[in-house]
Amino acid sequence: MIRLEADTLTGARSGRILFENLRFSSISRHALAIMGANGVGKSSLLRMIAGLLPPAAGQIGLYQDARVIALANPDDPAALASSCHYLGHRDALKPSLTPFETLGFWLDFAGSRLTSTQHAALISNALAQVGLDHAAHFPALMLSAGQRRRLGLARLTLTKRPVWLLDEPATALDDEGQNLLWSLCRAHLDQDGVLLIATHAPLPLPSIRLDLGTTALHKETA
Repeated sequence: MIRLEADTLTGARSGRILFENLRFSSISRHALAIMGANGVGKSSLLRMIAGLLPPAAGQIGLYQDARVIALANPDDPAALASSCHYLGHRDALKPSLTPFETLGFWLDFAGSRLTSTQHAALISNALAQVGLDHAAHFPALMLSAGQRRRLGLARLTLTKRPVWLLDEPATALDDEGQNLLWSLCRAHLDQDGVLLIATHAPLPLPSIRLDLGTTALHKETA
């Protein structure tokens, strides 16, 4: 079993404390729904786990059974980065690059050693999986907001990473896109993945709810 655990974690932005002494544990097969009012630090917490924002204090650990995989803290804030897929509010797309080229970049960034044929097949499969195969060679500036979001989901499927960090992932997705999103999330959980989602709505997944305003944990069912 894989477990992500925060211990006495403190987060701050621009000198303002967002949360402090935060403790929680997220285990594989159950999503952690991070909820709370705007501004309580949901996005900042995900960015902290992804190594994009250093914690002010405390640590975040990733464990497999009793073995430590990595520990992130103020001295080593990016220790978990290589274990995480982060999908934030922004699409992080270059307007001139096509979906095929964008996914190719992310594969190279992850250190892929595939042959060119395997590389192309993996990208084509990922695009087909999210319904973007018809737009594989359109510049990203031609994609709708929902299509850009689908391209972000395709990136999640390219390389295996145990922790997914999703910030309001259903934004801009139509019903079909949302069904696709939750199907990918269920598959990730079924493969012993850890899933943290910042959201304002209950998740259609087996989940634990973390209310950042109160730091209370509640078990929920899909």
